[in-house]
Amino acid sequence: MFNIAMISRWHPHAMENRYVNQLKDIPDTKITCVWDFDTERGKVWADELNADFEKDLDKLLSRADVDGICITAPTDMHKDIIIKAARAGKHIFTEKALAMNYQEALEVKAEVEKAGVKLGVVFPRRANREYLYAKKLYESGEFGTVALMRVRNAVTINAVFEEHWFKEEPIGGGGAIRDLGCHNIDLACWILGEPDEINTMTGFTRGFAVDDTGVCNIKFKNGAVAMVDSSFSEPLSNNWYNFEMYGSKMSFIADTKTVTIIRNGDTGKIVSDKEVINIENLPEGHKLPIAQWIDACTNGGELVCDIDAGVLVNRVLDAADIACREKRTVKI
Repeated sequence: MFNIAMISRWHPHAMENRYVNQLKDIPDTKITCVWDFDTERGKVWADELNADFEKDLDKLLSRADVDGICITAPTDMHKDIIIKAARAGKHIFTEKALAMNYQEALEVKAEVEKAGVKLGVVFPRRANREYLYAKKLYESGEFGTVALMRVRNAVTINAVFEEHWFKEEPIGGGGAIRDLGCHNIDLACWILGEPDEINTMTGFTRGFAVDDTGVCNIKFKNGAVAMVDSSFSEPLSNNWYNFEMYGSKMSFIADTKTVTIIRNGDTGKIVSDKEVINIENLPEGHKLPIAQWIDACTNGGELVCDIDAGVLVNRVLDAADIACREKRTVKI
């Protein structure tokens, strides 16, 4: 049995019990206890989960019936919680972003590697079959030379996001780029490789202290350019996530339901009709991040959403901040 402690119901994904529900489908796992900096909220959650509530985080981390922790606390608490857990020998699964900045991420990485524990980060796009399919096509050379990738995600602001990400002192680390955009940045880096430079623009249309809209242009060392944009200012729709990738031999366009492929051949001219594939008919994707993490902890399985992914995203986010603030292109 792999015993897990839930760390704070602050994050909206914890409010909706996303990881609690995912754990129900994973055999031989059990939630044994809960900690929250909001004591009353934590007690209520523990009662719902039929688990113990621990007011003292250090005491929780000393428990023999805790093998790993699932962190859904504010981003500005991640570093301290992760380091404490690593030193206590506990495996760690954490919401993104890994840390508030690149320096914190490096400190976390050092402690985790020193302790020899497994750390997984919530980058669920890596588990999706459409993006895994695009990555495999790219790595097999079927795209030819990739010129451009576009990744977009957008939702509408609601009371939960106002409370969590749009305060004057954002405990979530920032606005649309850091919360939504980190998924886009991770996806681009996962497929295209090492980023080289970035420029950034943000929008503050809702009058909050942090960005509600942001666009980053990232150039990669292989010459490809990724345009990633994120917004909390768009009404919810059935097509809130879009992905496009254009190479010398192939174009690949995905929304939330289908993938469209157009093959250009070596001539650059279209040599086939477009192929539209229902995403459900693509090859299976990876396990969900939390399932990957548990498999890595218990069986030595592959952890695609690992600590290096989290560190790289923090590095890119820091460069994006500088690029926006100083209105220039910045080396990553």
